[in-house]
Amino acid sequence: MTVNPGDPTPAYAQIANGLRRRITRGELRDGDKLPTLGELIEESGSALGTVRQAIGQLESEGLVVTRQGKGTFVRHPRRMRREGSTRHLSQRRPEGTPPMKAEAKKQDFERGQEVTTARLEPAPTKVAELLGVSEGDALLLRRVLLTLDGEPAQVALSYFPQEFAEDPVLRTAAEVPGGVHAYLKRELGLPLAYAVEDLVARMPTPDEAAALRLHPGTPVVDLVRTLYTQDDRPVEVTVFACAGDRFEFRYRVPVD
Repeated sequence: MTVNPGDPTPAYAQIANGLRRRITRGELRDGDKLPTLGELIEESGSALGTVRQAIGQLESEGLVVTRQGKGTFVRHPRRMRREGSTRHLSQRRPEGTPPMKAEAKKQDFERGQEVTTARLEPAPTKVAELLGVSEGDALLLRRVLLTLDGEPAQVALSYFPQEFAEDPVLRTAAEVPGGVHAYLKRELGLPLAYAVEDLVARMPTPDEAAALRLHPGTPVVDLVRTLYTQDDRPVEVTVFACAGDRFEFRYRVPVD
């Protein structure tokens, strides 16, 4: 990875590009230790400041993390594919298995879930709009932290109209066997029909960065899903904050 003085690309960027290629090609895997600063200086023929600038560039991209006294390590975890077009179809997964759990198992991930909140909360502006209620109206909120292979990957805030506020299952801070949607359909008799999803990429809030243990430079993807019944009545809005380095999203789109 010798720096080419004839290349107009800055020296630090050449070093960063070389290391990035090694990471994306799988030569350096998640958790691997990068060469030391001394080794990179010798290999590239550059000064200490230039090498540090290259490492800083990779840190800003979320590809590496530096641990004081231990070195710099690759941060490149496997991503779970979220099949947005088919994941909610019951015939595409084992009976009684929620969508994410089925996806995780199929892709050889261990999925975990912790329901941290189940209480009434005022409706945020966007959620109120989607549910057709007034801002500040009381809604049932369920907050769920989902993990992949033991690492936080997604925070989900699910809002339900007040009519569900006293439901003994939804109001309990515990995982719903078979998933919430199966419960709404089978136990509460709701004729679920479809969901609409909106995705927006952004940088995380401090609370989200802490909950998801995000490294600097790692974005989140907001996925806002509104669940409707057959008569087009919205019965749930879930706001997912997905760690940007843990997911990829796939949709099958009809073309005429």
